[in-house]
Amino acid sequence: MSIHPIYPEILSRLTSTSSSSRILDLGCGLGQDERKLMFDGVKPEKIVGVDISQGLINAGYDLFMDRGSKEEDIITFVKGDILVEDPLKWAEGKLAEGVEIVHVGAVFHLFEWEQQVVLASKLATLTSSKEDAVIFGYQFSSPNPGVHMLGPKKEAKVFGHDKGSWTKLWEEVGEATGTKWRIEILEVIPDRGLVTKGNWGFVNGRLMRFSVHKV
Repeated sequence: MSIHPIYPEILSRLTSTSSSSRILDLGCGLGQDERKLMFDGVKPEKIVGVDISQGLINAGYDLFMDRGSKEEDIITFVKGDILVEDPLKWAEGKLAEGVEIVHVGAVFHLFEWEQQVVLASKLATLTSSKEDAVIFGYQFSSPNPGVHMLGPKKEAKVFGHDKGSWTKLWEEVGEATGTKWRIEILEVIPDRGLVTKGNWGFVNGRLMRFSVHKV
């Protein structure tokens, strides 16, 4: 998260004494980004991390050795599956009124188009009441949008977007949710996450950093 091009802007909003903005990190994993935010001056009550794996969340506490910290230093972590749950009900209703900022790192490309529409629509609903809402993050990209098979036996898959398909996705989400979004592709760089040679190759794989702004 911290190397995303708009991170300074996000950090400024979250640390401003005149702003009540909060951030939800979908797919937080070990929670390193949440702890980085707090290290950079964001109050923990403004941070919510969500992951489908409670094991990863627990491993984060062990890794950073901060389980049982003072109440004012505790970040909210939630085990949740956005495809089947209502994010407005996460964190014991803490998100009932929505959030202003959502980070989504390496999540969208795990699903096919229909599931991505569901995921993005729920994020749109979660942020729709906020005039300055922004959803930002990164995912794998391809000049040939669609599902790409990975692995020695092609047993894994990711969905690679280009600017056109990513924009089309959010147009569909906007129509479904009655919202409008401005799409920015801030950076497309050679993939540094998946092996690009040999049997694991992701053909023409790229890493795309994006931001989606409510208008």
